[in-house]
Amino acid sequence: MHADVSFVYAVTAADGRSTAVSRAIVRRVLDFDVADPQIVRVTRGKLWVSEYRYDLGNSACGVYDGFMHPSIGPDDTASGTADPSGPAVDPYDRSKPLDGRQECAQSTRV
Repeated sequence: MHADVSFVYAVTAADGRSTAVSRAIVRRVLDFDVADPQIVRVTRGKLWVSEYRYDLGNSACGVYDGFMHPSIGPDDTASGTADPSGPAVDPYDRSKPLDGRQECAQSTRV
């Protein structure tokens, strides 16, 4: 099985003092296999994730803690993170395969 899904998250500052809003976009591509029980030990009714790829849009560069760090407004800068400086990437474009994360890509249509 193959899944190619984009999630769009509306975000705002948690402190409640700002009215600025933004979006964070995650495209996830997952491939699943059904293992042959004659070859490997399997759990009946379960799929195996054989490949997982993702791309993040509007998230801080160089932060790998398992969380998204979206930019909310023009004055929002996370300390110690790099600004997007890579190629422009359209996070909604499905015409190209997702081969891997574009490090610090600049999202268009965010």
